[in-house]
Amino acid sequence: MSKTISTLISQKTNFWLDHQPVRYVNKETKFDPNNFVRFDLGEWISTCSPKAKEVFQNLKASDLQEYPDPNATELKNAIADRFGISPEMITPSSGTDELIDTLPRLLLSEGDRAVIIRPTFFRFGEATSREGGGIIKVDTNLENHFEFDESIARQVIKQSHQPKTNIVWLCNPNNPTGQIISSELIEWVITESKAFVIVDEVFSGLLDPTSTNKTLELAKTHQNVLFLRSLSKVDGLSAIRIGWGIGHPKTIELIEKWRLPFSTSTLAQKIAIAALQDTKHTAHVRNLITEERKFLEEQINQIPGLELITGSQANIFLLRHQQKDLFQQLFQRGILVADFRQADGLENMGFVRITVQDRNKNLQLLSALQQL
Repeated sequence: MSKTISTLISQKTNFWLDHQPVRYVNKETKFDPNNFVRFDLGEWISTCSPKAKEVFQNLKASDLQEYPDPNATELKNAIADRFGISPEMITPSSGTDELIDTLPRLLLSEGDRAVIIRPTFFRFGEATSREGGGIIKVDTNLENHFEFDESIARQVIKQSHQPKTNIVWLCNPNNPTGQIISSELIEWVITESKAFVIVDEVFSGLLDPTSTNKTLELAKTHQNVLFLRSLSKVDGLSAIRIGWGIGHPKTIELIEKWRLPFSTSTLAQKIAIAALQDTKHTAHVRNLITEERKFLEEQINQIPGLELITGSQANIFLLRHQQKDLFQQLFQRGILVADFRQADGLENMGFVRITVQDRNKNLQLLSALQQL
């Protein structure tokens, strides 16, 4: 009997289909997300770098006709200049999703395992499961506001020593809590782990660069770690799908052998280079988001019945109502938030994830919360 695609992939799943952001009208349910004030997407709604827009407006026909530089040399140089590292420490990717998908294929065989801290970004578990990998769960707890502390780090290190454990996934700042892992704990995990450590730092653009660049120094001396970053958050360039991994040159050399040669387009590379060079704009957006997050947190903490998970340093945070279904209550009032009521590690706790928006939208959210 010949093999068909349905028999070959019937046991595989695409978790992204259940988690992808709602963009368009659902033809079956007639649900139109555009009728809502959106707090469900992890994007910043403000404009991107003026320098990036200028590149887009000055496109030439050749930018669309010619194949991109397969080595992304100029992009690597721009990233290296921005973060004070060498180009040999960089591997570009289509967003960070490409690397999240590729790394388990390189590091896992059937029966191998990965350590995942919960709650965290769902793509870690999905990418691991696709390769037939098992998942070792290390749970943070509500009583400690899901903080990654020394006890969690100790558990992660211990589990990394278990047989056939090849990957440790970390997210810093964490999605969905927005909380950070201290550089000391990250260094401890990397130094003591027997597995390869992948640190998703997509939200790190919202942090003080001096603190985030400190962790990158670890990639210069440790071959068992890769840091993932992108332009999708503070830089407001989700659509161009530019991400990269930062690691030891020997680590990058191996990953580059498996990277698709044209995964980042000429257009995306040129826009990314301009955005990376516009540090003034990035700093402005970082300050604006921080100001709005603090405003939202201060106002929410004054509303009875709400429980906000503290410690976020990003543009996202977790929130729930102590008696009511917060997702449904906000939905009925025209506010769409990310539904984390059954998210892995948050099952039946009633949490939603809020993404910080501009002052006008934040005031609309606060008005809805005050009506509960």
